[in-house]
Parts: sequence; structure tokens; C-alpha cells
Amino acid sequence: MNKQKDYWVICKRNFFAMAILTALAFLFLLTVPSIPIFVFAIVIIVAIIWIVLGYMFNKKSPKAIEAAYIFLALGLLLNLANTFMNLSAFSISDVLAYLIYAYLFDCVRRAQKQSATLA
Repeated sequence: MNKQKDYWVICKRNFFAMAILTALAFLFLLTVPSIPIFVFAIVIIVAIIWIVLGYMFNKKSPKAIEAAYIFLALGLLLNLANTFMNLSAFSISDVLAYLIYAYLFDCVRRAQKQSATLA
């Protein structure tokens, strides 16, 4: 039996994992002195958005696909802008971030295809 993967569940797990990683980044930032307070607020907001996206995929909401595409595109654009504003060469962390974005985009695309075939 060839059981088809449920990409909605995979997206849900990935977004919850990103929320956990964001929370760990927040805990790391707490140990660093002289970080502005707005950075903490941004990290908390991003973690909440990851959690909300995970719940949207858990409920198989039709708006989950659009929200995920918008949030991932915004994050990718901000990451690209940050890389090019620093005028530095790509580091291994930049490459890893872009690979994660590509993987998340692919998962959302497959969930979108899966919902189209199931409807």
C-alpha cells in the first residue's frame, strides 16, 4: 500500500518547530546584554505568527496557504534585504536560512496541491 503523505500535517509540524526555534532564539537573546527591547517584541511576534500558522494548518483552514505564503515571502525578503544591506558574502547561516525557506515554501506548495486534489 502506497500511503500518501499528508502535507497539511507536515506543514503544521514544521511551523510549530519554527515556533520552538524562535522561542529558543528569544531565550538566547535574553542572555545578550544591550539588545533593544523592540528586538524582543519582534521575536515574540514572529513566534506567535508561527504558532498561529501551525494551528491554521492543523484545522486545515483555506486561509492557511495564503497566510503561509505571505509570511514566508515577507521573511525571505527581509532576510535578503538584510544580507545585501550588510554587503557581506553569504555565510553558512544565510545558506541554511534560504534552504529552510525553500523547504517551507515547498511544503506549503504541496499542501496547496493536496487540498486542490482532495476538493
